[in-house]
Amino acid sequence: MIAMIKAIAKSFTFALRGILLCIKNERNFRIHIIAIIYVTTFAVFYGLDRYSFMILFLLFGCMIFAEAVNTAIETVVNMQTKMYNRFARDAKDMAAGAVLIFAIIAVIFAFVMFSDPVKLMNIVTVMKENIIIPIVLLISIVPSVLFIKK
Repeated sequence: MIAMIKAIAKSFTFALRGILLCIKNERNFRIHIIAIIYVTTFAVFYGLDRYSFMILFLLFGCMIFAEAVNTAIETVVNMQTKMYNRFARDAKDMAAGAVLIFAIIAVIFAFVMFSDPVKLMNIVTVMKENIIIPIVLLISIVPSVLFIKK
């Protein structure tokens, strides 16, 4: 039983290492993380219901998953090919294309989820009445860009 628990813990350690490698080495992965933070913050101000939040977090998970798989494919292809290879390029482009397709779908979902003009105007009103919110938002851009650039 203890050996099984140790094996499971080791698996989680490897998985966590993989996530950290994606964060450390992949700019697009970091972009997705920042987008998740901003969209989640906006969703709170917007007042999404819990089912919409469930959809939103499912989309976030799928987007991060797609980016991680794309990164893994690119890493394996790079490991196997030292010289230019059309098939290697095609495999990497197709994996990146899959991420792009999902990103487009996620943006479409976001437009539908955040399309209530009354709620959008309420956010604008709150921001006009409480200037600290847009200031904090603007200030947050600097660390976000630094995180993305690494």
